[in-house]
Amino acid sequence: MLDADNVLSPDYITEINKTFSDGYQIVTSYRNSKNYGDNWISAGYALWFLREAQYLNNARMRLGSSCAVSGTGFLFSDGVLEACGGWSFFLLTEDIQFTIANVIRGEKVGYCPTAVLYDEQPTTFRQSFRQRLRWSRGYLQVFGKYGVSLFRGIFRGSFSCYDMTMNIMPAAVLSGASIAVNLGAAVYNCLNGGDWSVLAACLLQGFLSLYLTVFVLGVITTITEWENIYCSATKKVFYAITFPVFMFTYIPIVIVSLFHNPAWQPIHHSRSVDLQQICAGK
Repeated sequence: MLDADNVLSPDYITEINKTFSDGYQIVTSYRNSKNYGDNWISAGYALWFLREAQYLNNARMRLGSSCAVSGTGFLFSDGVLEACGGWSFFLLTEDIQFTIANVIRGEKVGYCPTAVLYDEQPTTFRQSFRQRLRWSRGYLQVFGKYGVSLFRGIFRGSFSCYDMTMNIMPAAVLSGASIAVNLGAAVYNCLNGGDWSVLAACLLQGFLSLYLTVFVLGVITTITEWENIYCSATKKVFYAITFPVFMFTYIPIVIVSLFHNPAWQPIHHSRSVDLQQICAGK
């Protein structure tokens, strides 16, 4: 399953077919980006997808667990489609819904790191906000529909069900609620004679800790995938620094997704390039 404007490595079909021939009925691939170097938004997306490929799906393959498909760049057999009763996945994040439904019924999604796909990422915050709002709401929808079945799978001993539960469980919502409660308690304490400087220090420490955690993830991914990121070295370094900022913008998005059910809207794509131009950083 591909988007119309995706660019594929020359041996994409051959490589992904090798993993399919190994017995996997669903196979996803290495998702790279056409326009990593456009700005901090496109780079934020691209770095996240590179991390997902190398440090989530690659690790899952090594552990013998199920991987997850992500938007585009995957295949499935007609047997999978028949087992699912046709294509019946119409939530806002149908790719995750497809993954979860198949994991619950015992199917494992394979990952092929040598089948490389390039797709275009949004470059404006408005487009990005709208798209990620849909994703955030979609994750909540999938958890609401399949959460009970996933927990049943966990109790049956399925690590894949546990992994997918951690993948879609609204952890950001729970974390946000925890932060709000603790912050409220701290402010209340300060209003009743507590030390405001302690509150400020705690907030600063929490922010720096979170920033450094995400920053390290971005730096590690940038270093290990350096040769697969097609832009100048300066941009690679700079966008590793801005990666936590991109991730922090999920906070208001997650909050809005609790109260707003967005409709699907197309993301404008305009980058018409071939593989040679992508590798040249154009």
